[in-house]
Amino acid sequence: MGFLFFNLMVGDGAGDFFVGDRFFLHFFCGGIRWREIFMKFLLSILGFVFANAPECVMSGVCRAVGFLICYFPNRRTRVAFSNIYHCFPEMGRRERMKIAYESCTRMVEMALFVVASPHMSVARLSGRVKLSGTVKAKLEKYSENPHPLVLMIPHFAMMETITMFPLLAGNLKLPAVGVFYRPFDSAGMEAWVRESRQRFGIEMLSRRDGILHSARILKENGCVAVLFDQNAGGAGCESLFFGRVCHTSELAGILAEKTGARVAVFYARRTGFWRSEVDGEFLDASGIEDITYSGNVWLENKLKSSRTARFDWLWLHRRWRTHPDQRTSLRLRGGKSILDYSLRRMGLDSLPRKSSIFVTLPDGFSGAESIAPILAALRASRPDARVSVLCSGACAAALSRRPECADAVIELPPRVFGRLPRLRFFGKLSLSYPDINIVFDDSAAADIEAFALGAQQRNAVESSRRRRFMTGVYKAAGGGGLDPRRILETLEYFGMKSAGCGEIKKSEAKV
Repeated sequence: MGFLFFNLMVGDGAGDFFVGDRFFLHFFCGGIRWREIFMKFLLSILGFVFANAPECVMSGVCRAVGFLICYFPNRRTRVAFSNIYHCFPEMGRRERMKIAYESCTRMVEMALFVVASPHMSVARLSGRVKLSGTVKAKLEKYSENPHPLVLMIPHFAMMETITMFPLLAGNLKLPAVGVFYRPFDSAGMEAWVRESRQRFGIEMLSRRDGILHSARILKENGCVAVLFDQNAGGAGCESLFFGRVCHTSELAGILAEKTGARVAVFYARRTGFWRSEVDGEFLDASGIEDITYSGNVWLENKLKSSRTARFDWLWLHRRWRTHPDQRTSLRLRGGKSILDYSLRRMGLDSLPRKSSIFVTLPDGFSGAESIAPILAALRASRPDARVSVLCSGACAAALSRRPECADAVIELPPRVFGRLPRLRFFGKLSLSYPDINIVFDDSAAADIEAFALGAQQRNAVESSRRRRFMTGVYKAAGGGGLDPRRILETLEYFGMKSAGCGEIKKSEAKV
């Protein structure tokens, strides 16, 4: 049951409740209306049970479910480990595992709190959730002199307690407060979420159609809260977070610029099981670029400086998933971007190479010099990525003398020693959590090795057999062996910009 609510909180799609819910509820409940009734009834029963169960039992449930999520092999858990590793590469593996486990546990805790809180009394909630002294003082000034205010909310555990703002403010007179949320596809879930979260006077604003209403709230000296640290996908702008390119929502900056609102970061600091303290601080930022950049910097500094914040943050989220379409994965997206602004603020001349691309060449490949311009083009096409070439023998020696081609050249152990030592080698490499693995070795063994490496995207050229462990396959025209032009075509298929490779495109020579 814990998985059900965990998926409710961190699923990628709006309203993705649990796998098979549509079939189950239609089969047993006979249609949409019965589905909504069943959904609300189920949540009500579970909420009552959770709210009245002993705290030690609920805490144990959260830790047990968090343990299963963290240590049961699955893609989402690997995303969490990858995120933590790339943000804190110098940190010991045991501490990174601790962060992942605590994050999983606390996200389950938050999900169950969402279900249980409607069945808790006002007095009980007031005893569990407090305002920091700083926030109390700022709210007193705000109630005396209201002005437009945009709150940037990070995805910390117990963040749902921020919807209790009117209750926590006590006798202070606050203007209208709106909070953006992701609407659900299920009408029953949508109604339940709005009812439970608007219990204390907060107005829920749908991401789909709440922009105009949020602007009206701000123009009336109200307050609007925005989750700013999630992956905004194609609607977001390219920005830097922990030195890695990500897509960040500009909504907070847009609202502040259009209405002249001040901007603050408010967050819930977990102080115990189903307990938190709401804290915050104003940002000295103005303009869309500055506000978006400052929000990322604030959160990065908070995660670096506070172990509690690291435990509280949602590491399972695909924050740095910038290329869901593998056909564009070997170039930056372009379009909306604050990368140049971020580099100027950080005093950098070029993007840090924090993402990771591994290129696997066949054993015995002898065309190192001929593919050197292609590898250089790959590095230029993804200026944010570190390119590592996995190859053997003479090829490794030749590429090592061409630093413009690769950030690292890793010599593979010969397969003559058996498959197990080679798989162990790839297993150790997997702990560096590569983002992309491009495999030019057309063998079943290479496919298994790519799976062992565990990159989130594994690309290859289609062959006469199925590339089972690949997530993307280029269907090359014609047959033939591996030559520079085939390598170039494959990389271009997956989005690489091939400036400087004109001669190779014309070449017919085989390696």
